Amino acid sequence: LNHKKGSSSSLTTSNHRVTICESNLKIILQLARNISNALDEIHSAGVTHNNLNSQKIIIDDKDDSMMVKIIGLGSASLLTDKNENSDERKKDIQHLGVILFKMFTGQDPFRRNRDLDLTSGE
Repeated sequence: LNHKKGSSSSLTTSNHRVTICESNLKIILQLARNISNALDEIHSAGVTHNNLNSQKIIIDDKDDSMMVKIIGLGSASLLTDKNENSDERKKDIQHLGVILFKMFTGQDPFRRNRDLDLTSGE
């Protein structure tokens, strides 16, 4: 997780394993909650993002609140189905899961499987 304290910056994750100590875990959990809440606000407004990734997340931690803004709604669409289990919402939530996985592990969840296949010869 790369983030500059005291300024607005986009959320980026590295391809190495993150050492999670207690202070890092608190920050990551706070960010995870704030990102999830921001996505929930978008969905509550009847919109889906459709292109959620770590580059679309801006963090402002000037006051230690770790305020999160989700940008890049250019490919957003109105929810055609107000059902919470709609395919549009599921896609955004799957992308959120990938972002959270990267935040906690520093690895891409899908790359890991490909690496295992290459080393096992499958």
